[in-house]
Amino acid sequence: MRNAPEAPEASLHCNLQLYGQRYPLFAERQELVPDSTLDSPLDRVSGPPLRYPVALRDAQVQGWVVMAMVIVSDGSVADAKVMASSHPDFEPPAQVAVEGSHFTLPRRLGQPVWAFKCQTLRFLLRYGGE
Repeated sequence: MRNAPEAPEASLHCNLQLYGQRYPLFAERQELVPDSTLDSPLDRVSGPPLRYPVALRDAQVQGWVVMAMVIVSDGSVADAKVMASSHPDFEPPAQVAVEGSHFTLPRRLGQPVWAFKCQTLRFLLRYGGE
């Protein structure tokens, strides 16, 4: 099994300023706030599983994807972008998993907001399989 490349700190590849430079449509929303400023952490409550690409699993390749996402006031994901990855074949399943996710409701000072979150998704092999 090949060791996973060291996953970078998400903030190195993903922050609101960098996201805004690449994807200004959502970043220009005044209500878009970093998840670190919310009343409580954003936790994933539902969504599709993260699927390991078969070819990479068979080749015993491990890796990671840094995702940026905009979570609207009802907890759904309005936008999700790959900001960096260890292998391009990890990107589509990460995109699908994040886009279909639902999170706890983002609130700031008790008010509903749109939140910006960065997250590193890791693809790790265990026990010789998925």
